Amino acid sequence: MKTISLLLLLTGSQWLNAQVTAYPPSPLTTCDTNNDGFATFDLSMAEAEIIGGQTEVQLTFHETQADAEAGTFTLSPLNYTNIDPYSQTVFGRVEAIVTGEYAVTGLELVVVFLPETNTPDPIVLIDTDGDGHELFDLTIRESEIADTSQNIVFYYFEILSDAETNQNPIALTTTYENIETPEQTIYVRVENLDTGCFSIEPLLIAVDTVPGVPVVLEDDFVVFDADGDGIAQFDLTLLIPEITGTQSGLEVTFYETETDAQNKTNGVDAPEAYENITNPQTMYARTETVYGAFALTSFTIFADENLSTPELGVEAVTFYPNPAGDYIHFDRQGVTNDYVVEIISLKGQVVLTQQDTSEVSLSGMLDISRLKPGVYFLKITSGNKQITKKLIKK
Repeated sequence: MKTISLLLLLTGSQWLNAQVTAYPPSPLTTCDTNNDGFATFDLSMAEAEIIGGQTEVQLTFHETQADAEAGTFTLSPLNYTNIDPYSQTVFGRVEAIVTGEYAVTGLELVVVFLPETNTPDPIVLIDTDGDGHELFDLTIRESEIADTSQNIVFYYFEILSDAETNQNPIALTTTYENIETPEQTIYVRVENLDTGCFSIEPLLIAVDTVPGVPVVLEDDFVVFDADGDGIAQFDLTLLIPEITGTQSGLEVTFYETETDAQNKTNGVDAPEAYENITNPQTMYARTETVYGAFALTSFTIFADENLSTPELGVEAVTFYPNPAGDYIHFDRQGVTNDYVVEIISLKGQVVLTQQDTSEVSLSGMLDISRLKPGVYFLKITSGNKQITKKLIKK
C-alpha cells in the first residue's frame, strides 16, 4: 500500500510541474500583390511549429506581447492583415487547458515584394507564306521584362488563369507557333525562386504583312500657281485613297527624300498644306502597318501658272453653286463666244468635259454626278483664252 501511494504522489507531482512551451516558429511570408507592404496572413499555418507535440493546450494570437501575456485582444488567425508594412511580429500564446499555465513566443510576418517587371515591346514577324502563322522565340524579350540577374525564372502561358496557377506552361518557348492571327497575347510569369512570389506581364506577338506596293501615281499632282513664282500649296492628303487603294489600316506619311521615307525621319508636318521647295518636285509616300512593315512610292508635284490666262474674255462666265452637288449651272452674262468646259482633278487629269454631257447652253447645266466628292479645277476655254477656277464637289 505504501508503494502505491508513493507512485501516485510521484505521478501527480510530475503532472503538476509540467511546463507549457511556445516553440519559436519560422517566419510567415506572403507576396505583396499591390506592392504597398500589406497582405493577409493565415496565422494558423504556424500552429504546428509553435505547439510542437503538446496536447491539452490551446493557441491564440495577439498583436503585442502584453496582450499575449494577459490573454486579451485575441486575433482572428485565418485572415490577419499586418498593421506594420513589410515586417511585423505578432505573438502566440500557448495555454494549458486544465491548469491555465501559458508560454508566449513571437511570430515574424514578412511581406515580400513581387518581382519588378515591365510590359515588353511586341514581337512582330513578317508572314512569309501568307498563312498567318510563324515560329516565335518568346524568350527574346526577357531582358525587357525583368532584370535577369535576379534569381528569377520565366514561364510562358497562352491563358492568364494558367499563368496565375502555373498550369500548362508553353514547352517550346523558342519555336512557338501562334494559334491566333494576326495577333495573340502570351502571358509571362516571372517567379522569384527564393520566395515563390511572381508577377505576370502580357507579351503581344503578331504576324504582319508588308503593305502591297502602293499605286504608282503616273500623273503629276498639279496646283495652280497664282503668282507665277513656282511655289504653291498642296494638300497631299488628297492622294491617300489612291496610294492605299483597297488596303485598310495603313498609316500614310510624306517625305521630301527617299532616305527620309526609308528611315521615317523629317516627315512633312502638315501634309494638308505643303508648300513645294522646287518646281517640279518629287515627293515620297510611306505606307505602314501598325507593326511597322512599310512600302514606299513616289510622285511629282507641280505648280502650274498656265492653268489660267490673265487676259481673258471669259471672266464674265460664272457657275454656281460651289460647293456643288450633282449639277453646275452656268451663266454667260452677255458673253456670246462659244466656250468649252473642262473639269480637272488635282493630279492634272481631265475627268469631265463639255462633250461628256449635253451641250452647255447660254444658261445651261453640267452634270457632275459621276464625280467623286473632292476638290477639282473647272477650266473654261474660249478660243485661245481660258480661266480656271476651284470647284468643290460635295
